[in-house]
Amino acid sequence: MIPKKQIQQIKEELDNCKKPIFLFHDDPDGLASFLLLYRYKGEGKGIPIKAAPRLNLFFAKKVNEYNADKVFVLDIADIEPSFYDNVKVPVIWVD
Repeated sequence: MIPKKQIQQIKEELDNCKKPIFLFHDDPDGLASFLLLYRYKGEGKGIPIKAAPRLNLFFAKKVNEYNADKVFVLDIADIEPSFYDNVKVPVIWVD
C-alpha cells in the first residue's frame, strides 16, 4: 500500500503535466494502476509492456515520439540506464 504522502505527490505530478505517457506492465496490477491514474488525469497515452517488464531504448523512443512532458512507470521492475539517457523529461516510477 502506498502511503498517503506519496499518493499526494503522484497527484501533484499528474496535475502538473499536460501530455503524460503511462508505461505499465500488462498484468492486472499494472493495468489497474494505469486505469486509476488515467481516470484521475483524463488524458495521456498508455503503453502496456508485455513479456519481460523492462524499459529500454525501444520504449525511450516511444516516449520521444509521443512528445510526452512526463513519464509514469507503473508496476515495472527494471529500467535500463539507456532509457534514462534518452528520455529528457521527468520519470515518475511507481512500483
